[in-house]
Amino acid sequence: MVGDKMEKKEEKKVALEESKSKKSLIIGGVIVGILLIALICVYFIFVPKISLNGKDKVTIKINDKYVESGAKATATFKDVTNDVKIKGSVNTEKPGKYEIEYIVKEGLFTKKVKRVVEVIDDIAPVIELTGSKETSICPNSEYTEEGYKATDNYDGDITNKVKKETKDELVIYTVKDSSGNSATVERKVKKQDKEAPIISLKGNKTVYVKLNSKYNESGVTAKDNCDTDLTEKIKAKVSDIDEEREMIINFGVRLIFGELPKILILFIIGFVLKMGWQTLLLFFLIAPYRSFTGGIHLKTHLGCMLTTSCLYLGPIIVTKYFQINNDLILYVFTAIITIFSIFIIAKYAPADTENIPILTKKERKAKKIKSYISLAVLLTIIIFVPDKTISYMIVYAIFLQNLTVLPISYKLTNNKHGYEVYGTEETT
Repeated sequence: MVGDKMEKKEEKKVALEESKSKKSLIIGGVIVGILLIALICVYFIFVPKISLNGKDKVTIKINDKYVESGAKATATFKDVTNDVKIKGSVNTEKPGKYEIEYIVKEGLFTKKVKRVVEVIDDIAPVIELTGSKETSICPNSEYTEEGYKATDNYDGDITNKVKKETKDELVIYTVKDSSGNSATVERKVKKQDKEAPIISLKGNKTVYVKLNSKYNESGVTAKDNCDTDLTEKIKAKVSDIDEEREMIINFGVRLIFGELPKILILFIIGFVLKMGWQTLLLFFLIAPYRSFTGGIHLKTHLGCMLTTSCLYLGPIIVTKYFQINNDLILYVFTAIITIFSIFIIAKYAPADTENIPILTKKERKAKKIKSYISLAVLLTIIIFVPDKTISYMIVYAIFLQNLTVLPISYKLTNNKHGYEVYGTEETT
């Protein structure tokens, strides 16, 4: 019994101590909570607050103007923005990161915030080449640098940093500034010889020699921009005056006894068929176009006469029996013939023959240009001439002439181009 009582007393004592401990903890917690609340109140009431106007990280380009956005500040429920002090500066002429610090002090409390301003250089340097971006040198020569200059908006003159690279016909110049911006330019260097040699005669260009006397050569020199002295490679040729006279005489005989009779017979046939003025008109209109574009020539006089008659009398006869009195059809037909003619001129004209070869590039180019001009004149007449009978005649004649230029016509008539007979290598 006594033991039980003692145990009960101990239990009551322990319970009492635990109760006191709990009360102390509760009281302590309440006190701490009150203190925290008080500190929070002090913080919100007395400690100043700063908020940045704008972003806390700002990026601007070099040499641009930095505009300070400032900051707002409050303390003890009042605006203290005017009390904010700003420390730090931004050098917009130099790339880098700059810190701007904003400070406000209220009583015993001080508040600070920072803004980071980064000045960047994103402008590439400039490379200026001395001379042309395209130049030519002799095939066996090495390119001599004409010069260059590199400048940067921040680094200034950076010519010494330029790197050169030669690739095929290009000289590539590359430079990079301190901010990592790079620039590249190219110079095209063609290895070719565009200048012809220069031949210089010693003495007068015209020399008089007595009949049956010996001609003494005065001498000649030849210089070239790439090959220098070419005197040893000069080939002299004495013109055969008798040959030239023979060629002129042969041409005159061929004209008098060959071409003129055919033209005369053509006009006679035209007048007999009561198509005289049409024959004359068509001949003078189409003859230039045929002269420039070329075409087949039959080797016999009879064949040549038949070809000429078909070319100049055929369109007149066809127009007489197959003319359509409709302007739209005429213009459509003209458009088709125009496209066909342009193709023929571009692809095959001028079409020469064995008897009248065209071996120089200059002459071929000139005849091709004249072919286009002659075609343009004929098309203008077709469109604007009041008499559509004439228009139809011209269209049919152009079409027939174009057929004489085609390779199939050469094959069927056993004709050959002049360059096929005398060689395909053209001279200027």
